[in-house]
Amino acid sequence: GRDTNRGFGKGRSLHPGQRDNTMTVHIQNPAIYYHNSGKAGGEWRPFTEEQCRVIDQAWHAKQSTVMLPHMPNNPEGNRDFEIRFGRAATSKKLDKVPDTGIIQVNIVSHNTRICRRAQYPRRARESGREGADIRAFVFR
Repeated sequence: GRDTNRGFGKGRSLHPGQRDNTMTVHIQNPAIYYHNSGKAGGEWRPFTEEQCRVIDQAWHAKQSTVMLPHMPNNPEGNRDFEIRFGRAATSKKLDKVPDTGIIQVNIVSHNTRICRRAQYPRRARESGREGADIRAFVFR
């Protein structure tokens, strides 16, 4: 049979508009991902549903990096971001992998935000109450 896993998890990254037909990961209920605002108090802000789906597909495929969809409405210099996982979760501005093992890097300025993954507990998912209460999340 055809090897549908070749190339993934080996430090490979896909860029906006680049197609890769070697693997398709279908996520039924993607996890929700957050990035830290970086300000005092560390407010955790969720990624959009589309961004969460892109990040979760890369996480399940064991990719080390993935580009978020281009954001043309953001100010210039803040339109292209990369998510890095595991040992790849370092940047020019963060030389140590954070405890969460996930970061977001602005590919122009290299500004870096720590990210985290939240998965709904199985009971909440099965009861259809997925968005009911943020305290129901399990952060990883």
